[in-house]
Amino acid sequence: MLVRARAAVAGAAVLCAALVAYRIGDRGLWFDEGSTIGTVDRPLGDALWRIANWELNQSTYHLLVLGWLRIVDGDGALRALSAVFAVASVPLCFVLGRRLLGVRVALVATALLAIHPFVIEWGQQLRGYSLVLFLTLAATVLLVRAVEEPTPARIAAYAVVGVLAVYTQFFAVLVLAAHAASLGLLRPLPRRLIVGAGALGGVLLLPVAEFLVNREGDPLEWVEEPSTTQLNATAGELAGGGRLQLAVYGLVVAVGLVVLLRRAVDRTDPMAAWRAALPLLMLVVPPVATVLISVTAKPLVEARFLIVVIPGLVLVAAAAVDALPRVAGAAALGALVVVSVLGLWDWYDRPPFDEWREAVAAVGETAAPGDLILTDPLRAVHVVRHYVDAYDLEMAVGYPADMGALDPDQVYVLVRYEDEVPDDWYLRPEMDVWLADHYELVREQVFAGVLVRHLELRR
Repeated sequence: MLVRARAAVAGAAVLCAALVAYRIGDRGLWFDEGSTIGTVDRPLGDALWRIANWELNQSTYHLLVLGWLRIVDGDGALRALSAVFAVASVPLCFVLGRRLLGVRVALVATALLAIHPFVIEWGQQLRGYSLVLFLTLAATVLLVRAVEEPTPARIAAYAVVGVLAVYTQFFAVLVLAAHAASLGLLRPLPRRLIVGAGALGGVLLLPVAEFLVNREGDPLEWVEEPSTTQLNATAGELAGGGRLQLAVYGLVVAVGLVVLLRRAVDRTDPMAAWRAALPLLMLVVPPVATVLISVTAKPLVEARFLIVVIPGLVLVAAAAVDALPRVAGAAALGALVVVSVLGLWDWYDRPPFDEWREAVAAVGETAAPGDLILTDPLRAVHVVRHYVDAYDLEMAVGYPADMGALDPDQVYVLVRYEDEVPDDWYLRPEMDVWLADHYELVREQVFAGVLVRHLELRR
């Protein structure tokens, strides 16, 4: 049985690899991916300083990209780093599921994770969300091992991997909170594990606490206040798409919650009860905590931040499939697979977020050496500079240090938008005055998410 199971897991990993590799380079890098490039594509000392002082969130991923960027080229190759962690999460899901709920549940959960549209989506982007998925899965596996045998090495390994997950994405701390809540259910309490992992993890996370306390500004000011519409949309994304995926996963997970809750409250076998409670808590604690914080303190509800709940989601769904009568279980699994395929189809067919690659290519058709590109917002300069370099355009990008010494014949203003094409841009006031005094608008081009304004020097 275990040999066949391992072959099935290998097949699921291959399938996941094929799905995440499919069209991985078709879309150009979008705004957030440009932020990753802007953090690491600079001299080593400068990059490390920015990671430590500005981008501590996702710092684990940034450190990996720092090296990856120096050995690969092209959008698809850059994103392959994320793809690796998405695929590597598949066998980890099996290991975790087998230890908690048995081989059959583990196989179903592994299959669901391998084709989950949200996992594939973020496995195809130059951001750290597939890495945090991988690390939280790894930390949970190590937690189970440490509970079974709390040796110093196992406790330390769990603490270190859990900390790495938090440095990859701060929301991973909510998974650690779910772990802690689960340990509170064990009798006797695993004090050695709690004290050891808590002490080591607490020390290693001190820089995160200092960063959050002293950071200037609010990097998440764009997150909207929670609403019913937003919460439904977020839940739909985590289910792999939208309303249909949410409805199907919701029904199956409701059954799984009942199944695992019954096992969790059965104290005849405390360890089995804990193993049933852990995936429940991994599914429930992060979103509930996020919503509570959003309502009482700071809006934080954003689907990608909660990618860490997907292991709990597929494990609970798999427990339902396994517990249902054979025909009903097969129907439930079939429905989950169908909605996942539909979600994948939608993701592959979705237009790009921001067509910076196409916008810069269009600029290159009319630009001359020495021309200038400006961006709104300013941080878009990173993704624009990436493509200016890729196309070997001899152009200046970003605000010049001395505008008086600059006299380009043409200026291109690339403006990011979301819903409607904007009527204006928002640059620095002195830059707006300089452009108004010396340049006139001659052409506009509209791309998905990007407006290109072409200005020429008045003669």
